[in-house]
Amino acid sequence: MRKIKVLHIINGMGSGGAEMVIMNWYRHINRERYQFDFLLRTKTNIYKNEIEEYGGNIYYTSTFPKHWNKNYKETEEFFVQHKYDVVHIHANALIYMKAAIEAKKHNTPIIIMHSHSTKTAKKIYLPLHKLNMFRLDKYVNIKLACSEKAGKWMFGKEKYQIIENAVDTKIFNYYPKQREELRQQYGVTDSFVVGHVGRFLPSKNHLFLIDIFVEILKIKQNAVLLLIGEGSEKKNIEDKVKKIGIDNKVRFLGVRADVAQIEQLMDVFVFPSRFEGLPVALIEAQFTHLPCIVSSNISREVQLNNAIKFYPIENSAKDWALETIELVNQCEREKVLFNTNSQKYHIEKIINDLEQVYLQSNRI
Repeated sequence: MRKIKVLHIINGMGSGGAEMVIMNWYRHINRERYQFDFLLRTKTNIYKNEIEEYGGNIYYTSTFPKHWNKNYKETEEFFVQHKYDVVHIHANALIYMKAAIEAKKHNTPIIIMHSHSTKTAKKIYLPLHKLNMFRLDKYVNIKLACSEKAGKWMFGKEKYQIIENAVDTKIFNYYPKQREELRQQYGVTDSFVVGHVGRFLPSKNHLFLIDIFVEILKIKQNAVLLLIGEGSEKKNIEDKVKKIGIDNKVRFLGVRADVAQIEQLMDVFVFPSRFEGLPVALIEAQFTHLPCIVSSNISREVQLNNAIKFYPIENSAKDWALETIELVNQCEREKVLFNTNSQKYHIEKIINDLEQVYLQSNRI
């Protein structure tokens, strides 16, 4: 049986949620039936070895928009040389359209635009995003989104399908014995462990997260903060932590392959994002039964159990700290109750949905 060749187009394969989701697909999809290749606009690729181990190819073009002219030429040349059944474009906003245009020009059967966010990174891009909404149908024949909010942001009233950000629940679960072992290993047996997973970007609101943690420390002197991720704002956060004098209380753990294990030893997950599509990190944290206090700007679609609290980021850091501690006091991880919504995020369901999308390439 001929393999269906899928090209994923994304800025880079770093530590972000969209990248994690794509790799989760690749780990679980039938790789004898589907091949994933990648066209990236930066050299950032923490999954390079894994992709190549699975038989995937990785290609690069120049950055966009900084080197847009060079990028456009290289993208044109790429589609002259390579043919795919499916071109799957991942975006936070409709800024980069060149790949869709070239895929259409070269008669790619399925061209997907996949929305992963609810805002542009910079307001200056908003007019271009709105302009491209009107010409999207000219180049794209399938629209996907990680959530209702992300779909409406990118596609307006047009029809789109939701492909939820899936989680392998065999890995992301709660294991009390493992928790105790890991807390001893990390030297936090008697600590109040606050955690966060996410790229260091303005949208993640790390500066406010540090303010919240400072207030938590005033109440719980044994508190520590674990920060998993990398990103352009990391240096600013490190500088703030040192200036305040709490660098012995904050641990920068970088990009980790063992997030599920580290979340076992946490006591609470604090996630004060300014905006999100549908954050996979928050889905994973909930499956590990962690009490989660999150920005009320995040879609309620993300609620999987009774241990999550939505709270306005307009409230003070002190208020967030008090609510965080109260949430932990109210929740017992062994007794967390999941709702029916949680079933949508199991990897087996999502892979089946994704395959149905890709199989349409055989019918066109």
